[in-house]
Formats: sequence, C-alpha cells, structure tokens
Amino acid sequence: MLPFLSAMIARAPKNGLIERLTHTAFDELIIIDLETDTYEGRYHTDGKFFMPALSNSFRQLLEYASTHMVHPDDLEKHSELLNPVTLKARFAAAEPAGILSDSIRYLAMDGTWRQMDHLLICGTEYGLEENRIWFYLFDEQEIRDREEGHYEEDAASAERLRVMMPDLLTETTFFALAQEQIRRLQGQWCMIAVDIKHFKLFKELNSQEAGEKLLVRFAEHIHDVAELAGGLACYRGQDDFGLMI
Repeated sequence: MLPFLSAMIARAPKNGLIERLTHTAFDELIIIDLETDTYEGRYHTDGKFFMPALSNSFRQLLEYASTHMVHPDDLEKHSELLNPVTLKARFAAAEPAGILSDSIRYLAMDGTWRQMDHLLICGTEYGLEENRIWFYLFDEQEIRDREEGHYEEDAASAERLRVMMPDLLTETTFFALAQEQIRRLQGQWCMIAVDIKHFKLFKELNSQEAGEKLLVRFAEHIHDVAELAGGLACYRGQDDFGLMI
C-alpha cells in the first residue's frame, strides 16, 4: 500500500476515513454491493482506462478486467483480492479489519502498464452500509511523481492559468520570500496549503473553461486576503494554492 494511505488509515478515525479519502488523488472509485452483485461507478478518470458499458454486474466487471486489463503475471493476485465469494471472510480477518489492499498492473489506453494500488473498505464502523464496499484505485507512479514534485500537467493550460493570475507568486518565489519574511518580521505566521475539493469532478460536470474561471476567481480572493494581512499568495499548479498570513 502507498505510504500516505497506510499513514492515513493508521491515524484517521474509522468513521472519518472515507471523508479523508475524498481529498486524495484516486483514479477510480467503485461502490460494490455484495448482496446484489452490482456495482456503481462513482468516479472515473477519462482517457486513462477503458471501462465498458456492462450491466452493472460486479462479476462481469471482474471477468472483463481479467480478460482485457490485468497483467498476465497479476491475474492470480487480482482474482484472490476481488473474489466476491471470499471477500467478507477476508475483510473480517484483515488487519485492520474491513480493509484490503494490493498492487496490480492494469493496461492503460495508451498501451502502457500502470501499477495500480487497490484499496477496498467495508464495514459499518467506517460509516458504510452493510455489504457495501468502497473500492479505490490509485496510480502509484503518478502519486510518487506528485510527492517528489515531478507531477506533469498540461503545459499550455498551466501557462495560460499563470498568465490569468498575474498577482500570484510562483511556488519557488513564494517559499523564498516566505523564508525571508519570517526572518525579517516579528509575529506569528500561518502557512496554508489549499487543494480544492472535488475539482476534477467540477470540471467534468461544468467544463474545463468553467474550472479555469473558478481557479482564477479563487486566485483573486487569496491575493486580496494576502494583501490585507501583509502576507503572500501563490499558485502551485493544477488546483493547488499557497497562502502565508
């Protein structure tokens, strides 16, 4: 399991884990109902993996994935992890109870194999309905790239947004000035990192243009806050901002 997920599961209250996961960079979220053998696609990253229009049968989804998506060397692991016959027993025996995970390679639409971290959560102690499983997929390489500062974004879109936010600092300049300001000025300072909740979903529902307008409006707001407080504001890329007040 990815280190940040392990840490989150260890620290977060069980009834708050699903809410915490809402803010993470997952690629897929599927809700599985074991009683009816059905699933609901709650979130899907467009253009990454092909998801067929099935009859919402969980077993059919597993069969499709095994045939078309899972790396041949990971088929046994995939079958063991998601076998609906044994899921309940394995959730009960897991540590912590109600959480299963594994890393399995999936074939992306661009022809590359992506190492995907699978996280399955089940149990009323997590605030979930009986027999309902929340199944998340995380792209391990993309998560590591983002943690290491190598996350790739569309260059044209990023440059356009920065031009539309002339009053905000770049991330590098922001941290350099913040260090200088903390050394030079007395008083207490608050450093705030902002990651807009459900921004990917907002763009899917309202368009890329509406998403950019939202980011620009937010940039204007935090710039005004920084000006009033004698602080600093920056745009870090994508839907991420920084503020020191």
